[in-house]
Amino acid sequence: MLIDALNVDKASLKALVQPTAKQAPEKPQALIKLEGTVIVRPAILDTSFPSKPALLSTFEVNMLHDELEETKSAGEQIAVLQSKIEQASDHIAVLKAKTYRIDGSLGEKLMQVQSSIAAKRKEWSEHNTKLATIDARIASMQERISGLQTQQQAILKAQGDAELSATLAERWKYISAMLQPSKIPALELELLLDSIDAEATRIIEPYQGARFAISTETQSEGKAGSVDRFDIMVYDSESGDSRSFMKFSPGQKAFFSDAYVKALVRQRNERSNRSYAPIIMDESDGPIQPELISEYYEMQRRYWTDTPVLVVSHSPASHEHIEHTITVDELLKETL
Repeated sequence: MLIDALNVDKASLKALVQPTAKQAPEKPQALIKLEGTVIVRPAILDTSFPSKPALLSTFEVNMLHDELEETKSAGEQIAVLQSKIEQASDHIAVLKAKTYRIDGSLGEKLMQVQSSIAAKRKEWSEHNTKLATIDARIASMQERISGLQTQQQAILKAQGDAELSATLAERWKYISAMLQPSKIPALELELLLDSIDAEATRIIEPYQGARFAISTETQSEGKAGSVDRFDIMVYDSESGDSRSFMKFSPGQKAFFSDAYVKALVRQRNERSNRSYAPIIMDESDGPIQPELISEYYEMQRRYWTDTPVLVVSHSPASHEHIEHTITVDELLKETL
């Protein structure tokens, strides 16, 4: 670029050294008229006087003055351009004197880079092909998974239906077994157990301050599953335990058994619309401890409100709780 600028400066310098031709100024009108007039001069004798220099007109003097000014200006520009040419020449000499370290193996390295790029492009193409194959497999697997999920939902629904059917079958099997002639009384009892338990618990209230509650069990869990059984369970509110009435003392069992029998009789009477009178209690107070006789007969008094009861007892402590008593030994003495 510096050499191009130098060439341009040389061309400009050449143009200044060779000025362009200028158009001659127009002549004054008086001069034109004078040139058109023919003047006849008289013949002049040849003398030996030397010739005088020709005088310039004012116009020609001005023209010469302008040309001198232009030449002076061109000289100054030539001097400036020559200075620039010298500077540019010096700079060119400096640039030519410089040496540049150029790696001669650049071509080989370029070929290696191009080869590496081609290998990478080939590798990318192979990976892209593998990726497309994997995407296709993923789509296929997703479709299979969707189908398997649909099948799984159908299987779960079928399992639920099967379990429901099995449960219903077990229930109907149980109902069928319970509706057999031998099971109908037990089924009737099952339906009345809640009422019987509530009535027995109410009857036993006078015994030890309503400490006990009665419930009936008809099934228990064994190793082979549910097993039919019948047991009267007594819950003790003080200890928090529930156990069979058979595990209590004889006196306590007498209380529980009497309350449960009374509850059964009342349910039977209500269902059959029957009543039985008089009621005979044959030595029912035999297992009762003497100190609990009052509680036992208080339970009887609350239950048998409108029904006559005939009590047979060998316990002297029960006499004071019976309204009318007959001593058999005295009756025998009178008859004899």
